[in-house]
Amino acid sequence: MKKVLVTGATGFIGTHLVSALVKNNYLVCILHRASSNLEAFLDFGPAVTYVSGDITNQESINSAVKDKDYVFHLAGLISSSRKDKNLMKKINVDGTKYIIDACLKHSVKKLIYVSSVVAVGASSNKEILNEESVYDDKLNSLSYFDTKKQAEELVLFAVHNQNLPAVILNPSTVYGEGDIKKESRKLQKLAAMGRLPFYTQGGVSVVDIKDVVNAIINSITLGKIGSRYILSGENIEIKNLLECISDISGTRAPFLKVPQFLFYILGFIGDILSYLKISFPFTLEKVKVASLYHWFDSHKAKKELGFTTGTAKDAIKKSILWSKKNNFI
Repeated sequence: MKKVLVTGATGFIGTHLVSALVKNNYLVCILHRASSNLEAFLDFGPAVTYVSGDITNQESINSAVKDKDYVFHLAGLISSSRKDKNLMKKINVDGTKYIIDACLKHSVKKLIYVSSVVAVGASSNKEILNEESVYDDKLNSLSYFDTKKQAEELVLFAVHNQNLPAVILNPSTVYGEGDIKKESRKLQKLAAMGRLPFYTQGGVSVVDIKDVVNAIINSITLGKIGSRYILSGENIEIKNLLECISDISGTRAPFLKVPQFLFYILGFIGDILSYLKISFPFTLEKVKVASLYHWFDSHKAKKELGFTTGTAKDAIKKSILWSKKNNFI
């Protein structure tokens, strides 16, 4: 049985990935912080082991990577607040560098870096991007985008200059059972409860968590060293996304389109309040991200990883039904 390490295992994608790895007869080791909730893994018994550590600590990373055949690096910090920029760099960029160094030191068979489509970028004109699209530095000048792009550059540098066996996966907006727990799903939750009257311009690419996890596992044997693979689904407008959520939930859909200037004012107010540690649903970075079009083409992953996708509605339905069943909405 192959031994694998998963960082970021307690996150939405990570939890589903660990379950799938166990079902595929891998012995899974989870790197986790002392404060992490590990309840989701208790039923797996000896198939899952645990190493307490931190992604920003090279010593704990080395200990966790030792004797592993494969490493799945998912750990990262997502924030739309400018005050978290340095922390995101420490976790997303420096943490990835520690993972790379440990994988090289212990000669792992392959590093699978599960990044994000934000490292590919976004567009303002509904352009559908792919792995070869040129990253627009000005348009995508957002802290989270920048750190994920920098982390990918470190991985690719190590591939080409240090013979690191690694592939990069870029999931888009992932929906499925348990996603309601994500911090980024606050507005979708409001829509599901019929408490969101407005919508904005922009678009997302919705993909099912099951399809993403299958592609991640397939990348162990099918992923080409040094390649990036976008794992995206159906490209839809924000308006259509919220209408779909409302329709499945049986609630009133958002009906008021917010003018961009007003949206940015709310973001500016949110930035000020964030420094005062006052909770507010908007920041300037969050407003900018929501206003862009995150539309992608996953043809490469379908061709090389056997990646398959369903409809956005089916993925969203799984999310809503699970959330209702577990009393999150």
